[in-house]
Amino acid sequence: MFDRFPDSLIATSVRSVDYILLEDVKESAFSEINKLVMKNGNIYIGDFRNHKIVVFDLAGNFKFAIDRKGRGPQEYLEIKNFAVDDHSIYVIDNYRHILYVYDSRSGKYLNKKKLPVVVWDVECFDNGDFLFAFAPPLPGGSLSDKQSPHRLFCYGFQLPHKTQVVYLFRGRSNRQANLFFDNGRSHCFSFVRFRCFHCLFKK
Repeated sequence: MFDRFPDSLIATSVRSVDYILLEDVKESAFSEINKLVMKNGNIYIGDFRNHKIVVFDLAGNFKFAIDRKGRGPQEYLEIKNFAVDDHSIYVIDNYRHILYVYDSRSGKYLNKKKLPVVVWDVECFDNGDFLFAFAPPLPGGSLSDKQSPHRLFCYGFQLPHKTQVVYLFRGRSNRQANLFFDNGRSHCFSFVRFRCFHCLFKK
């Protein structure tokens, strides 16, 4: 059991603030930060409105961008969210129900996996599995007949899923928050809108 409830708000986890001047070139431009991941000695910035992920090293030098919105075989129609592990960047495209996989150190396209349901977020486990999250429709909305009512899904890398997990939602208040995630090996900052709920894990 947990000794205490983990607090995910940034203000309770950050002791100091440093500034990194990001290299300003045409390919590195972005308008907003919807998700930021620090991993592999890099900073991965997701700008979902402009359908791109921009990558810098920890000195602020531009490395590459994934900017492939389109209908080609290696392109996506949206970036709903993304995750990064030691080797790959995983991009959710709900329009095509596909998880695109790109090299995390070069941005090179690697492959894609079919998603059987709509998902809103993704994180990676060290064993190659994924945790996908989905939020229910707003009051008055409805799910597709093909959409599972589950909130969290655990999948193996070779989709389709190996396990489905249901977690309880606690409360119904709508709010916005800046969240901070740290699994001991990487850090992720995300600005999200959600219905208040708590998910706890212990292996």
